[in-house]
Amino acid sequence: MKKIMYLPVLMMFFIVACSGSGDNSEQNNSVSEFKTGIVNKNVKCSKDSTISYALYLPSNYSGDKKFPVIFSFDPHAVGSQPVELYKDLAENFGVILVGSNSTENGMGPEDIKKAGDAIYTDVISRFSIETSRIYALGFSGGAKVASLFASAFKINTVIGCGGGIADVNAKINYDFIGIAGTRDFNFLELISLNQNLSAKKISNEFIMFEGKHEWPGTEVMKQVFILLDNKEMVKSTQKDEAKIKSNYSYIKSVSDSININSEPLESYVFMQRFIQSFSGLIDPLELKSRIAEISTENLQDIQMKLNTCLVEEIKLQQDYVKAFQTENADWWKSELERVKKLEGQTSDRFKSQMYSRLISYMSIVAYSYSNNALKNKDLVNAQKFLLIYKAVDPENPDVYFFYAKLSAMKNENEKAAMFYSQAVELWKAKKMKIQKDPLIDQALEKSE
Repeated sequence: MKKIMYLPVLMMFFIVACSGSGDNSEQNNSVSEFKTGIVNKNVKCSKDSTISYALYLPSNYSGDKKFPVIFSFDPHAVGSQPVELYKDLAENFGVILVGSNSTENGMGPEDIKKAGDAIYTDVISRFSIETSRIYALGFSGGAKVASLFASAFKINTVIGCGGGIADVNAKINYDFIGIAGTRDFNFLELISLNQNLSAKKISNEFIMFEGKHEWPGTEVMKQVFILLDNKEMVKSTQKDEAKIKSNYSYIKSVSDSININSEPLESYVFMQRFIQSFSGLIDPLELKSRIAEISTENLQDIQMKLNTCLVEEIKLQQDYVKAFQTENADWWKSELERVKKLEGQTSDRFKSQMYSRLISYMSIVAYSYSNNALKNKDLVNAQKFLLIYKAVDPENPDVYFFYAKLSAMKNENEKAAMFYSQAVELWKAKKMKIQKDPLIDQALEKSE
């Protein structure tokens, strides 16, 4: 079981395709073609069959009742991934899950807009939706798509996992819940966003869990579902006492599992978050009792230690960006080994997490530089950056995918085929979506 940890506050894209207020009272709720209680992986939009989404309807779905809906965005357009992952939560909480198959990293804004409009319109017109409870969920680049989606439609809350908001300076008319693994290279981005939104008095939460750059597990997401549930019940004149009791029982069990002596910071923030969440629903006496046991002095010491690590990490990230222009692949290989050694030697969990994030950061910066060089057809720098990328992340399929693109640009068709074959093997081994590229396709045809 992954340990979930919590931190305190630290620090018009779409054009709406449908008009009116968003009321779906006259919608077609005949959904006999979709089975409830299972994942429908490829629902084609009725007005544009080239755009599709994965769908989960809870077993109790009926057109006679309104249901909350979560639109989710995977960075690789695998809509079924978040839907499969969270379908049991959707079943238990009575929520419709939708996962876009038509938005992914690297797409242009017009294509993303087109897909978002089509999916939203299709879902709203086909299903019985509680329009005050429409949410957007995204992972990595998909989190930014979720925020753009929320800028176009009336979205209650955006849940950004391992990624933040596309434009923090744009008008934000939704609540935000940020989630990041303690070893996620985007960890600092989510902390900075938490600071930014809090300064603007925008309702937001930041939850972290022990993990890397990945969709959060169901233990993390269940608490998000409870936060969303509680927020709506506080506003309602009719309270679902059974649901309140069930939600509180689960949160109390999580609270009981946290060691307040070894994890005072995580314990304090968790308890404080749900004391506030249950306010107006139930008196969380057990949470209040546990939070009173935490030493304020110890809490401050740990907060200072964490902040020191974060400041050091920011400085090292800045140094790495500069080093990409000055250092070769051998230097990066040595630096990678140095940081790995430090990670293995330290007994400080905050430093261990920092070193792990820095290793991932090397990879994502190498990806970014390599990708930009290829897009700009800068073959000399593409070759240089790919050598670094391979040195810091040799098992990443994107390394070989980029090498295949570079070889295709050079008309080295056999090399392109070889590198692409390596990329495909790694994608399959990691159960990832196999990517395509027109230049590589041409090279493959010529190499046969």
